[in-house]
Amino acid sequence: MADDPNDVLIDPEAAQMFREATIAQGERVIVCVDLDYFYVQVEEVRQPGLKGKPVGVTQKYLVVTCNYEARAYGVTKLMGIAEAQEKCPHIHLIRGEDLTPYREASSKICQVISELVQPRGGVVQKASADEMFIDLTTEVRDRIESSEHSWNWQGHVKGKDVGVTASQTLTDAQRQELELMIGSQIASEIRGALYQRLGYTSCAGIARNKLLAKLASNMHKPNNQTVFLPSAIDSMLPAMAARQIPGVGWRLHQTLRDIGVETVDELQRLSLRLLRQYFAPRIVRLLLCASRGVDPSPVEQTAAPRTISVEDSFAACSSMDEIDGFLRALGTDLIVRIDSALEEFGVSPQSLVLKLRYRERGNSSRVSRQVPMPKEVVDTRQPLQNRLDTLFKVSRSLFLKTVETPFNLTLLNLGAINSKTVSSSATSAITNFFERNEDAKSSVEVESSLPLPKYNLTSQPESASEPIQLQSPTTWIAQSPPQVEPTAE
Repeated sequence: MADDPNDVLIDPEAAQMFREATIAQGERVIVCVDLDYFYVQVEEVRQPGLKGKPVGVTQKYLVVTCNYEARAYGVTKLMGIAEAQEKCPHIHLIRGEDLTPYREASSKICQVISELVQPRGGVVQKASADEMFIDLTTEVRDRIESSEHSWNWQGHVKGKDVGVTASQTLTDAQRQELELMIGSQIASEIRGALYQRLGYTSCAGIARNKLLAKLASNMHKPNNQTVFLPSAIDSMLPAMAARQIPGVGWRLHQTLRDIGVETVDELQRLSLRLLRQYFAPRIVRLLLCASRGVDPSPVEQTAAPRTISVEDSFAACSSMDEIDGFLRALGTDLIVRIDSALEEFGVSPQSLVLKLRYRERGNSSRVSRQVPMPKEVVDTRQPLQNRLDTLFKVSRSLFLKTVETPFNLTLLNLGAINSKTVSSSATSAITNFFERNEDAKSSVEVESSLPLPKYNLTSQPESASEPIQLQSPTTWIAQSPPQVEPTAE
């Protein structure tokens, strides 16, 4: 390892890689909105009587998330149900296997944010059910030009600000800081609108890129927001755990630990030669740049999904009775999501894929087989039970053609893939759409399941869907959730 992290950038190739990423990043204003304890908050909105009481949402034998009232008793995410009840006997536990309410809530949240920012040039990317990235650069600069802003920070501020007031000609540094200041104001307005319209509290991070905005959104929870100034990069990033960098998943973290890296400071000291010895080029760029606070990846308009998949994992499964149960449960969830994609994006899948994982082969590979999607499954004119029965019969047949007997499985996945746009005039067009694909052949493949980083510093934007044309609201916020007074730290 290098004695000084900056010594790594003496290498011409490393310096060029870092310089190109910095230029590509540009001077943007990015916000990451992260909903507080999302699943439980959805239940609190559905059942207001739960508010203020310890509540957890369970899946199988785990509490997958809980609110802060439950956390005060020592309940944590992914804690066993029995242990959670021991720590908090009066906790309200709600089964969360059916994800439909959470998906619907997520869609409403994304819609509200889009209605606020898209007419003003904003771009919204849905990163997960409870997390959205927003590029506010255009809106921020428009507000500066029209002087439609205040001169105050909203929320916490990490880093030393250069000081911006209305009574001066701004330097480049001050203008850049003003952009983040206005970004904090808009972030507060967005959070206020989510609370006023839907009843959800959230956190937000405001920064020059997605990486820092994501890190900032986690700094002050719940119901708060944080600005990550560029001046805080050198003082705050090195002390963070390398695992905190978005994109460093479990497998990548294990490799870093194997070579003696636990903190971002230690990661910064790895030479380009050593990084290349252990990692693929894309991961090298991620680690070199992200560890120094640089992330040029754009906020990409949320587009229609080409693939929808649902899966269940288990310690072991070796009977057809269990498989039948899993297939019926997964099929119900899959049809709900297929219909949701059709309604929201006007797309429908061409193919059905089944994937499975054998216990004796570990977690590194899955076996899959696909067939043309039966037109009865996606025809919304058909009774729902008929669609479910058809999907079950086809997926069961697909399973029997794929599995090697006797079997002992740890995962089963159903996917609707190769989605295409269908006519928005009538859902009956879906049937004609699939009749053109009846001659498609099924296929068998073995694919790697190695996780990819969530943030790809070198990815190119995919084709984005057309922005929804919505009337610009005259007022963004009439009521804000309570929040901490602004502080500079």
